[in-house]
Amino acid sequence: NPATFSIQSNLFATNRASYHRSVIGNLVVQSTVAAGVAIVLTLFSPYLMRMFGPQFQSAAEVLVLLAWGWFLVAPSGAFWSAAVSRDQAWTNLLILAIGTVSQFVLARAWASSGARGIALALLYAGLIQVGLQAIHCYATRRRDRARDLLTV
Repeated sequence: NPATFSIQSNLFATNRASYHRSVIGNLVVQSTVAAGVAIVLTLFSPYLMRMFGPQFQSAAEVLVLLAWGWFLVAPSGAFWSAAVSRDQAWTNLLILAIGTVSQFVLARAWASSGARGIALALLYAGLIQVGLQAIHCYATRRRDRARDLLTV
């Protein structure tokens, strides 16, 4: 989101505590919306898939896997803005590349399972990518706290 990026960049330069609150707030908002969408899709997936015809009725599980995979990937934009505002775009790009390669490798491994295998690949690759981004964000936050303590 361009608006949060400019706000976060300014906060990073002027007030690290506010910057970190902004990142957490952005993550909470994006994750809450994504969770809401994933829950709705989980609850209504059998009904939604029936609308596409009888051959899609058994694909409700795939829609649920895709919804929760998207839930895991949704915070990636907030993590991206946080990394770029800290001048760590290359580190985040590496993490995104790891997530992408994971998705391709897992999709290839589970391709014999059809759409379910692809959806599982998205789910697990999202878990890997956002997990690494969360670890990176947490580590940089701890580093900032340590610097703040040294400057007091």
